[in-house]
Amino acid sequence: MGLGHGDAAHLGPRVIVTTVPRLPETRIGEARYGPTVADDAIGWAQQSMLHAVAPEFPPDSPDRQEWWRYQLELAGWLSGNLDAEDWTTVSLSVDGWALPFRLRRHGPAWAAFTEIDTGWIAMDGIYLEATGLALETVRVADYLPMTV
Repeated sequence: MGLGHGDAAHLGPRVIVTTVPRLPETRIGEARYGPTVADDAIGWAQQSMLHAVAPEFPPDSPDRQEWWRYQLELAGWLSGNLDAEDWTTVSLSVDGWALPFRLRRHGPAWAAFTEIDTGWIAMDGIYLEATGLALETVRVADYLPMTV
């Protein structure tokens, strides 16, 4: 489940918080889905961050394809190398408890994640500092869908 606040066009500050539940391997008909893992949260946060800072290229531009290829390869490598210098650790409040989040910056944007008992919390933002953010659990039953 994801919840965002701010400018969807990435022109102003915004932050998106997504929870990635810890799920076992599942089979639906002929399709088999592996269990959720930390890479699911880490990858989501980094890809969302990259969308916020992607340069403007023509849709079929080889430069665009090369930029994305390089960035996704780097993001994949960083997902498995959490001790790399691209990652820092920040402490953010979740329900009043300080939790360590791994954070990666890319220009004015950032991606962060932490592991919790039920899965992972992944977030990304742009033009807004992650430090000082405080998160609070919202029960799905209390969440009112936004009408557009």
